[in-house]
Amino acid sequence: CPKVRSLISCPDGIVVAVRPCLKESARNIVQAFYDSIPEVLNLACKNDGEIIFKLTDQKWQDCFMRKADQMWACYNTLQSILNGDWENSQLTPERCSILKNFGQCLKDQLDACDLSDIIGFYDIPMNAVLPLTSCANYTQEPTVHLLDNNTIVET
Repeated sequence: CPKVRSLISCPDGIVVAVRPCLKESARNIVQAFYDSIPEVLNLACKNDGEIIFKLTDQKWQDCFMRKADQMWACYNTLQSILNGDWENSQLTPERCSILKNFGQCLKDQLDACDLSDIIGFYDIPMNAVLPLTSCANYTQEPTVHLLDNNTIVET
């Protein structure tokens, strides 16, 4: 992890090199994605890389494989809507919702494998990038209230 963290500054040149080729909105998205990398690395390196080593354990690999079809269904929903098109003007409310819900779709499958922490590798960059797109106009975090009887109500 210390070696990987030391490499974070290296891609700065790449970000600077591609800036002239991008529209301003895309530049901001690339920068936000790049700026999220340290947080992703912190997640990967937490507890000496425990989350990464979980993925190499046979128990988790077996569970992961049992959930593969459901995870592919999540991916196919995302892929069918985006078709690789991240053009800001193409991010309709429906597409933004799918982008936002993709991580939850995967998390729902990975919970059974005790691997839901890996969703952070998706959520961290997406939470940095989506507010810079037209999705900021469409996505809204649910407001959750804990009532006196310990029930949860979303509004």
